[in-house]
Amino acid sequence: MNHDTNNAPPMAAATKSTIDFKTGSWRFETPVFVEQLAPCTMVCPLGIDIPVTMSFVENNQLKEAYGKVIEENPFPGICGEICFHPCEKACNRERFDQAVSIKDLEKYIAHSHGKTGFNLKRLKATSGKKVAVVGSGPAGFSCAYFLACLGHQVTMMESGPDLEIFMMAPENKLSSKLIEQEVERIMSLGVELRTDTPKDDCLIENLAKEFNAVYVSQKAWASDSVEMGTSSLKNVYSTRALFSRIKAGNPPVLADHPVIIAGGKNDSDADYSKSIVRKIASGKQAALVLDMSINNLSSEQIRQLSLGRMGSLSMETYQLNPSVSEIPRTHKVVQFQDLNPAYLKKSPRITPSLPDNLFTQQDSQLSAERCFKCGKCTFCYNCYDYCPDLSIHMDAEQKQRKIDYDYCKGCGICVQECPRAAIILTKG
Repeated sequence: MNHDTNNAPPMAAATKSTIDFKTGSWRFETPVFVEQLAPCTMVCPLGIDIPVTMSFVENNQLKEAYGKVIEENPFPGICGEICFHPCEKACNRERFDQAVSIKDLEKYIAHSHGKTGFNLKRLKATSGKKVAVVGSGPAGFSCAYFLACLGHQVTMMESGPDLEIFMMAPENKLSSKLIEQEVERIMSLGVELRTDTPKDDCLIENLAKEFNAVYVSQKAWASDSVEMGTSSLKNVYSTRALFSRIKAGNPPVLADHPVIIAGGKNDSDADYSKSIVRKIASGKQAALVLDMSINNLSSEQIRQLSLGRMGSLSMETYQLNPSVSEIPRTHKVVQFQDLNPAYLKKSPRITPSLPDNLFTQQDSQLSAERCFKCGKCTFCYNCYDYCPDLSIHMDAEQKQRKIDYDYCKGCGICVQECPRAAIILTKG
Protein backbone atom coordinates (compact mmCIF):
# COMPACT_ATOMS: atom_id res chain seq x y z
CA MET A 1 0.00 0.00 0.00
CA ASN A 2 1.33 3.42 -0.95
CA HIS A 3 1.47 5.78 2.05
CA ASP A 4 1.77 9.11 0.34
CA THR A 5 1.92 11.78 3.03
CA ASN A 6 1.08 14.38 0.45
CA ASN A 7 -2.49 13.04 0.42
CA ALA A 8 -3.07 13.75 4.18
CA PRO A 9 -6.02 16.07 4.89
CA PRO A 10 -5.22 19.64 5.96
CA MET A 11 -4.84 20.10 9.77
CA ALA A 12 -4.77 23.13 12.04
CA ALA A 13 -1.37 23.72 13.56
CA ALA A 14 -0.37 26.23 16.24
CA THR A 15 2.74 28.19 15.49
CA LYS A 16 2.80 30.01 18.86
CA SER A 17 2.45 29.07 22.52
CA THR A 18 -1.06 28.94 23.99
CA ILE A 19 0.06 31.78 26.27
CA ASP A 20 -0.89 34.12 23.44
CA PHE A 21 -4.53 33.02 23.57
CA LYS A 22 -6.14 34.71 26.55
CA THR A 23 -9.23 32.53 26.81
CA GLY A 24 -10.37 34.34 29.94
CA SER A 25 -12.30 36.68 27.64
CA TRP A 26 -14.81 33.84 27.14
CA ARG A 27 -15.76 33.83 30.83
CA PHE A 28 -19.30 34.54 32.07
CA GLU A 29 -18.73 33.34 35.66
CA THR A 30 -15.64 33.91 37.81
CA PRO A 31 -14.24 31.53 40.44
CA VAL A 32 -12.95 33.28 43.56
CA PHE A 33 -10.95 31.93 46.49
CA VAL A 34 -12.77 32.80 49.72
CA GLU A 35 -12.83 31.97 53.41
CA GLN A 36 -16.35 31.04 54.42
CA LEU A 37 -17.80 30.63 57.89
CA ALA A 38 -17.84 27.14 59.38
CA PRO A 39 -21.10 26.27 61.18
CA CYS A 40 -19.22 25.38 64.39
CA THR A 41 -17.71 28.87 64.54
CA MET A 42 -21.03 30.47 63.64
CA VAL A 43 -22.81 28.98 66.68
CA CYS A 44 -19.91 29.38 69.10
CA PRO A 45 -20.97 32.09 71.61
CA LEU A 46 -17.38 33.36 71.58
CA GLY A 47 -16.76 33.08 67.84
CA ILE A 48 -13.64 30.89 68.05
CA ASP A 49 -12.20 30.00 64.63
CA ILE A 50 -12.53 26.27 65.21
CA PRO A 51 -11.25 24.98 61.81
CA VAL A 52 -7.98 26.91 62.16
CA THR A 53 -7.62 25.75 65.75
CA MET A 54 -8.15 22.14 64.66
CA SER A 55 -5.48 22.54 61.97
CA PHE A 56 -2.97 23.62 64.61
CA VAL A 57 -3.81 20.65 66.84
CA GLU A 58 -3.61 18.28 63.88
CA ASN A 59 -0.03 19.45 63.31
CA ASN A 60 0.76 19.36 67.06
CA GLN A 61 1.18 23.15 67.12
CA LEU A 62 -0.37 23.52 70.56
CA LYS A 63 1.08 26.96 71.29
CA GLU A 64 -0.54 28.30 68.14
CA ALA A 65 -3.78 26.47 68.91
CA TYR A 66 -3.85 27.95 72.41
CA GLY A 67 -3.17 31.42 71.04
CA LYS A 68 -6.02 31.02 68.58
CA VAL A 69 -8.45 30.05 71.33
CA ILE A 70 -7.57 32.85 73.74
CA GLU A 71 -7.85 35.35 70.91
CA GLU A 72 -11.60 34.94 71.38
CA ASN A 73 -11.96 33.26 74.78
CA PRO A 74 -10.19 34.36 77.99
CA PHE A 75 -11.23 31.16 79.79
CA PRO A 76 -10.21 28.16 77.64
CA GLY A 77 -9.68 25.93 80.67
CA ILE A 78 -13.06 26.72 82.21
CA CYS A 79 -14.89 26.35 78.90
CA GLY A 80 -13.03 23.11 78.22
CA GLU A 81 -14.61 21.77 81.41
CA ILE A 82 -18.15 23.13 81.33
CA CYS A 83 -19.01 24.47 77.84
CA PHE A 84 -22.31 23.17 76.48
CA HIS A 85 -20.54 22.80 73.07
CA PRO A 86 -23.22 23.92 70.56
CA CYS A 87 -20.40 23.70 68.00
CA GLU A 88 -20.62 19.91 68.00
CA LYS A 89 -24.34 19.92 67.23
CA ALA A 90 -23.70 22.21 64.26
CA CYS A 91 -20.63 20.28 63.03
CA ASN A 92 -21.02 19.23 59.37
CA ARG A 93 -19.28 15.99 60.27
CA GLU A 94 -22.40 15.08 62.28
CA ARG A 95 -24.26 14.84 58.95
CA PHE A 96 -21.55 12.56 57.54
CA ASP A 97 -20.77 10.20 60.43
CA GLN A 98 -20.10 11.72 63.89
CA ALA A 99 -19.19 15.21 65.08
CA VAL A 100 -15.63 16.17 65.99
CA SER A 101 -14.86 16.13 69.74
CA ILE A 102 -14.38 19.92 69.84
CA LYS A 103 -14.99 20.50 73.56
CA ASP A 104 -12.57 17.75 74.60
CA LEU A 105 -9.96 19.15 72.23
CA GLU A 106 -10.33 22.62 73.76
CA LYS A 107 -9.77 21.07 77.18
CA TYR A 108 -6.68 19.28 75.84
CA ILE A 109 -5.32 22.55 74.40
CA ALA A 110 -5.87 24.40 77.67
CA HIS A 111 -4.37 21.61 79.78
CA SER A 112 -1.33 21.26 77.51
CA HIS A 113 -0.50 24.93 77.19
CA GLY A 114 -2.46 26.82 79.81
CA LYS A 115 0.34 26.71 82.40
CA THR A 116 3.04 28.27 80.25
CA GLY A 117 1.98 31.87 80.78
CA PHE A 118 1.40 32.29 77.05
CA ASN A 119 -1.01 35.16 76.61
CA LEU A 120 -2.73 37.29 74.04
CA LYS A 121 -0.61 40.41 74.01
CA ARG A 122 -1.96 43.90 73.79
CA LEU A 123 -3.11 44.33 70.23
CA LYS A 124 -2.91 48.11 70.33
CA ALA A 125 -0.66 50.67 71.93
CA THR A 126 -1.84 52.18 75.18
CA SER A 127 -4.88 54.27 74.35
CA GLY A 128 -4.70 56.58 77.34
CA LYS A 129 -8.35 55.79 78.12
CA LYS A 130 -9.41 54.46 81.52
CA VAL A 131 -12.33 52.05 81.90
CA ALA A 132 -13.92 50.82 85.12
CA VAL A 133 -15.42 47.34 85.23
CA VAL A 134 -17.88 46.84 88.09
CA GLY A 135 -18.20 43.20 89.12
CA SER A 136 -15.62 40.41 89.19
CA GLY A 137 -17.66 37.58 87.70
CA PRO A 138 -17.10 35.88 84.33
CA ALA A 139 -18.61 38.82 82.40
CA GLY A 140 -16.51 41.39 84.26
CA PHE A 141 -13.26 39.51 83.82
CA SER A 142 -14.02 38.85 80.16
CA CYS A 143 -14.72 42.54 79.52
CA ALA A 144 -11.54 43.54 81.39
CA TYR A 145 -9.45 41.07 79.39
CA PHE A 146 -10.49 42.31 75.97
CA LEU A 147 -10.38 45.98 76.95
CA ALA A 148 -6.82 45.48 78.19
CA CYS A 149 -5.88 43.69 74.96
CA LEU A 150 -7.24 46.69 73.06
CA GLY A 151 -4.90 49.02 74.92
CA HIS A 152 -7.13 50.53 77.60
CA GLN A 153 -6.26 50.92 81.28
CA VAL A 154 -8.75 48.76 83.17
CA THR A 155 -9.73 48.80 86.84
CA MET A 156 -12.06 46.13 88.25
CA MET A 157 -14.30 46.88 91.24
CA GLU A 158 -15.60 44.36 93.76
CA SER A 159 -17.60 45.13 96.89
CA GLY A 160 -16.13 42.36 99.04
CA PRO A 161 -12.66 40.93 99.68
CA ASP A 162 -13.24 37.90 97.47
CA LEU A 163 -13.71 37.73 93.73
CA GLU A 164 -17.10 36.61 92.47
CA ILE A 165 -15.57 34.33 89.86
CA PHE A 166 -14.20 31.98 92.52
CA MET A 167 -17.75 31.24 93.61
CA MET A 168 -18.02 29.11 90.46
CA ALA A 169 -15.70 26.47 91.91
CA PRO A 170 -17.90 24.71 94.47
CA GLU A 171 -21.10 25.00 92.42
CA ASN A 172 -19.79 23.28 89.32
CA LYS A 173 -16.78 21.43 90.75
CA LEU A 174 -14.31 23.61 88.90
CA SER A 175 -11.01 23.67 90.72
CA SER A 176 -9.95 26.93 92.33
CA LYS A 177 -6.49 26.29 90.89
CA LEU A 178 -7.85 26.31 87.33
CA ILE A 179 -9.81 29.52 87.94
CA GLU A 180 -6.80 31.16 89.58
CA GLN A 181 -4.62 30.25 86.61
CA GLU A 182 -7.00 31.88 84.15
CA VAL A 183 -7.54 34.94 86.35
CA GLU A 184 -3.76 35.45 86.61
CA ARG A 185 -3.52 35.52 82.81
CA ILE A 186 -6.04 38.36 82.68
CA MET A 187 -4.44 40.33 85.50
CA SER A 188 -1.02 39.98 83.80
CA LEU A 189 -2.22 42.41 81.15
CA GLY A 190 -2.06 45.20 83.73
CA VAL A 191 -5.64 45.03 84.99
CA GLU A 192 -5.94 46.75 88.39
CA LEU A 193 -8.22 45.28 91.06
CA ARG A 194 -10.02 47.22 93.78
CA THR A 195 -11.69 45.03 96.37
CA ASP A 196 -13.84 46.16 99.32
CA THR A 197 -15.31 48.96 97.23
CA PRO A 198 -18.02 50.65 99.34
CA LYS A 199 -21.60 49.95 98.24
CA ASP A 200 -22.33 53.59 97.63
CA ASP A 201 -25.48 54.68 95.77
CA CYS A 202 -23.33 57.31 94.08
CA LEU A 203 -20.68 54.83 92.99
CA ILE A 204 -21.52 55.04 89.28
CA GLU A 205 -21.60 58.82 89.31
CA ASN A 206 -18.23 58.92 91.07
CA LEU A 207 -16.69 56.45 88.63
CA ALA A 208 -18.00 58.59 85.77
CA LYS A 209 -15.85 61.44 87.00
CA GLU A 210 -12.72 59.28 87.20
CA PHE A 211 -13.03 57.04 84.12
CA ASN A 212 -13.71 57.50 80.41
CA ALA A 213 -16.17 54.62 80.41
CA VAL A 214 -17.82 52.26 82.88
CA TYR A 215 -19.07 48.71 82.40
CA VAL A 216 -21.52 47.31 84.94
CA SER A 217 -21.52 43.54 84.67
CA GLN A 218 -24.36 41.14 85.26
CA LYS A 219 -25.51 40.79 88.87
CA ALA A 220 -23.01 43.42 89.99
CA TRP A 221 -24.10 45.05 93.24
CA ALA A 222 -24.16 48.49 91.60
CA SER A 223 -26.31 47.43 88.65
CA ASP A 224 -29.69 48.19 90.21
CA SER A 225 -29.37 51.98 89.96
CA VAL A 226 -28.32 51.63 86.33
CA GLU A 227 -31.09 49.24 85.36
CA MET A 228 -33.83 51.04 87.27
CA GLY A 229 -32.89 54.40 85.79
CA THR A 230 -32.21 56.02 89.16
CA SER A 231 -28.73 57.11 88.12
CA SER A 232 -28.39 60.81 87.29
CA LEU A 233 -26.19 60.00 84.30
CA LYS A 234 -27.73 60.13 80.85
CA ASN A 235 -25.29 58.08 78.80
CA VAL A 236 -26.47 54.68 80.01
CA TYR A 237 -26.87 51.88 77.45
CA SER A 238 -27.12 48.16 77.20
CA THR A 239 -24.52 46.55 74.95
CA ARG A 240 -27.11 45.91 72.25
CA ALA A 241 -28.54 49.43 72.35
CA LEU A 242 -25.11 51.06 72.19
CA PHE A 243 -24.02 48.81 69.30
CA SER A 244 -27.23 49.68 67.42
CA ARG A 245 -26.53 53.40 67.81
CA ILE A 246 -22.94 53.02 66.60
CA LYS A 247 -23.98 50.92 63.60
CA ALA A 248 -26.61 53.50 62.72
CA GLY A 249 -23.96 56.22 62.63
CA ASN A 250 -25.30 57.90 65.77
CA PRO A 251 -22.71 57.15 68.50
CA PRO A 252 -23.03 58.93 71.85
CA VAL A 253 -20.75 61.87 72.57
CA LEU A 254 -18.07 60.91 75.06
CA ALA A 255 -17.02 64.45 75.88
CA ASP A 256 -19.82 65.06 78.39
CA HIS A 257 -20.30 61.69 80.05
CA PRO A 258 -18.72 58.28 79.80
CA VAL A 259 -20.55 55.46 78.13
CA ILE A 260 -21.93 53.09 80.71
CA ILE A 261 -22.99 49.61 79.69
CA ALA A 262 -25.37 47.78 81.99
CA GLY A 263 -24.86 44.05 81.70
CA GLY A 264 -28.47 43.43 82.66
CA LYS A 265 -29.93 40.83 84.97
CA ASN A 266 -28.50 37.34 85.06
CA ASP A 267 -30.01 35.28 82.25
CA SER A 268 -32.83 32.98 83.27
CA ASP A 269 -31.28 29.87 81.73
CA ALA A 270 -31.35 27.13 84.35
CA ASP A 271 -28.36 25.45 82.73
CA TYR A 272 -25.35 26.60 84.75
CA SER A 273 -22.86 25.88 81.94
CA LYS A 274 -24.82 27.91 79.39
CA SER A 275 -25.12 30.77 81.86
CA ILE A 276 -21.35 30.96 82.47
CA VAL A 277 -20.41 30.78 78.78
CA ARG A 278 -22.98 33.41 77.86
CA LYS A 279 -21.69 35.73 80.58
CA ILE A 280 -18.17 35.40 79.17
CA ALA A 281 -19.54 36.20 75.70
CA SER A 282 -21.50 39.16 77.09
CA GLY A 283 -18.39 40.71 78.62
CA LYS A 284 -16.49 40.29 75.37
CA GLN A 285 -19.30 41.95 73.41
CA ALA A 286 -19.31 44.89 75.79
CA ALA A 287 -15.53 45.36 75.50
CA LEU A 288 -15.60 45.49 71.69
CA VAL A 289 -18.60 47.81 71.60
CA LEU A 290 -16.96 50.12 74.14
CA ASP A 291 -13.80 50.17 72.02
CA MET A 292 -15.85 51.09 68.94
CA SER A 293 -17.42 53.94 70.87
CA ILE A 294 -14.18 55.16 72.44
CA ASN A 295 -12.45 55.20 69.03
CA ASN A 296 -15.43 56.80 67.27
CA LEU A 297 -15.49 54.21 64.51
CA SER A 298 -17.81 55.03 61.66
CA SER A 299 -20.75 52.79 60.84
CA GLU A 300 -19.01 51.82 57.58
CA GLN A 301 -15.85 50.75 59.44
CA ILE A 302 -17.91 48.62 61.78
CA ARG A 303 -19.69 46.90 58.91
CA GLN A 304 -16.29 46.02 57.47
CA LEU A 305 -14.52 45.06 60.66
CA SER A 306 -17.15 43.20 62.65
CA LEU A 307 -18.73 39.89 61.86
CA GLY A 308 -21.91 38.74 63.55
CA ARG A 309 -21.63 35.18 64.85
CA MET A 310 -24.95 34.28 66.44
CA GLY A 311 -25.11 37.88 67.65
CA SER A 312 -21.49 37.85 68.84
CA LEU A 313 -18.45 39.73 67.61
CA SER A 314 -15.16 38.19 66.56
CA MET A 315 -11.98 39.72 67.97
CA GLU A 316 -10.02 38.33 65.02
CA THR A 317 -12.34 39.93 62.48
CA TYR A 318 -12.50 43.15 64.49
CA GLN A 319 -8.71 43.41 64.18
CA LEU A 320 -8.63 42.39 60.51
CA ASN A 321 -8.36 45.09 57.87
CA PRO A 322 -10.33 43.69 54.92
CA SER A 323 -8.71 46.12 52.51
CA VAL A 324 -5.36 44.34 52.85
CA SER A 325 -6.71 40.80 53.00
CA GLU A 326 -5.90 38.89 49.81
CA ILE A 327 -8.62 36.28 50.39
CA PRO A 328 -12.07 37.77 51.00
CA ARG A 329 -14.18 36.49 53.87
CA THR A 330 -17.87 35.92 53.45
CA HIS A 331 -20.75 35.81 55.92
CA LYS A 332 -22.09 32.66 54.27
CA VAL A 333 -22.15 29.59 56.50
CA VAL A 334 -20.89 26.41 54.84
CA GLN A 335 -23.60 23.74 54.86
CA PHE A 336 -22.96 20.04 54.35
CA GLN A 337 -24.42 20.19 50.82
CA ASP A 338 -21.74 22.78 49.94
CA LEU A 339 -18.98 20.21 50.56
CA ASN A 340 -17.78 17.54 48.14
CA PRO A 341 -18.16 14.24 50.05
CA ALA A 342 -16.26 12.32 47.34
CA TYR A 343 -13.06 13.47 49.04
CA LEU A 344 -14.21 12.90 52.62
CA LYS A 345 -13.55 9.64 54.42
CA LYS A 346 -15.67 8.20 57.19
CA SER A 347 -13.95 7.66 60.55
CA PRO A 348 -15.30 7.06 64.06
CA ARG A 349 -15.45 9.83 66.64
CA ILE A 350 -12.43 9.80 68.95
CA THR A 351 -12.96 10.34 72.68
CA PRO A 352 -10.39 10.93 75.45
CA SER A 353 -8.82 7.84 77.00
CA LEU A 354 -6.62 9.31 79.74
CA PRO A 355 -7.69 10.12 83.32
CA ASP A 356 -9.52 13.42 83.84
CA ASN A 357 -11.03 12.97 80.39
CA LEU A 358 -7.89 14.02 78.51
CA PHE A 359 -6.58 13.08 75.07
CA THR A 360 -3.23 11.54 74.34
CA GLN A 361 -1.20 13.55 71.83
CA GLN A 362 -1.80 10.98 69.11
CA ASP A 363 -5.55 10.83 69.70
CA SER A 364 -5.79 14.62 69.80
CA GLN A 365 -4.15 14.84 66.39
CA LEU A 366 -6.35 12.10 64.96
CA SER A 367 -9.45 13.76 66.37
CA ALA A 368 -8.51 17.18 64.99
CA GLU A 369 -7.74 15.60 61.62
CA ARG A 370 -11.41 14.55 61.42
CA CYS A 371 -12.42 18.22 61.14
CA PHE A 372 -13.50 19.03 57.58
CA LYS A 373 -12.02 22.58 57.88
CA CYS A 374 -15.23 23.90 56.31
CA GLY A 375 -14.73 27.05 54.24
CA LYS A 376 -10.92 26.94 54.60
CA CYS A 377 -8.39 26.06 51.90
CA THR A 378 -6.08 23.27 53.05
CA PHE A 379 -4.01 23.26 49.84
CA CYS A 380 -5.22 19.85 48.76
CA TYR A 381 -4.42 20.96 45.17
CA ASN A 382 -7.67 19.57 43.70
CA CYS A 383 -8.41 22.86 41.97
CA TYR A 384 -4.87 22.99 40.59
CA ASP A 385 -4.97 19.38 39.38
CA TYR A 386 -8.34 19.62 37.66
CA CYS A 387 -8.09 23.10 36.09
CA PRO A 388 -8.16 22.57 32.28
CA ASP A 389 -6.74 26.03 31.64
CA LEU A 390 -3.73 25.76 33.98
CA SER A 391 -4.88 29.08 35.40
CA ILE A 392 -4.61 28.21 39.12
CA HIS A 393 -1.31 28.83 40.88
CA MET A 394 -0.68 27.52 44.39
CA ASP A 395 2.20 27.57 46.84
CA ALA A 396 1.47 25.54 49.96
CA GLU A 397 4.69 26.58 51.71
CA GLN A 398 3.92 30.28 51.33
CA LYS A 399 0.18 29.71 51.80
CA GLN A 400 -0.50 31.62 48.61
CA ARG A 401 -3.04 30.88 45.90
CA LYS A 402 -4.36 32.86 42.98
CA ILE A 403 -6.24 32.50 39.72
CA ASP A 404 -4.93 33.87 36.44
CA TYR A 405 -8.10 35.38 34.99
CA ASP A 406 -6.44 35.98 31.62
CA TYR A 407 -6.92 32.28 30.95
CA CYS A 408 -9.67 31.12 33.31
CA LYS A 409 -12.81 30.40 31.25
CA GLY A 410 -15.05 30.12 34.33
CA CYS A 411 -15.92 26.46 33.78
CA GLY A 412 -16.46 25.94 37.53
CA ILE A 413 -14.61 22.61 37.76
CA CYS A 414 -12.44 23.99 40.57
CA VAL A 415 -15.55 24.89 42.57
CA GLN A 416 -17.06 21.44 42.09
CA GLU A 417 -13.86 19.62 43.04
CA CYS A 418 -13.11 21.68 46.16
CA PRO A 419 -13.92 19.48 49.17
CA ARG A 420 -14.40 22.39 51.60
CA ALA A 421 -16.26 25.19 49.77
CA ALA A 422 -13.18 27.41 49.73
CA ILE A 423 -13.93 28.58 46.14
CA ILE A 424 -17.17 30.11 44.88
CA LEU A 425 -18.46 31.22 41.47
CA THR A 426 -19.50 34.82 41.02
CA LYS A 427 -21.21 36.43 38.04
CA GLY A 428 -19.08 38.22 35.47
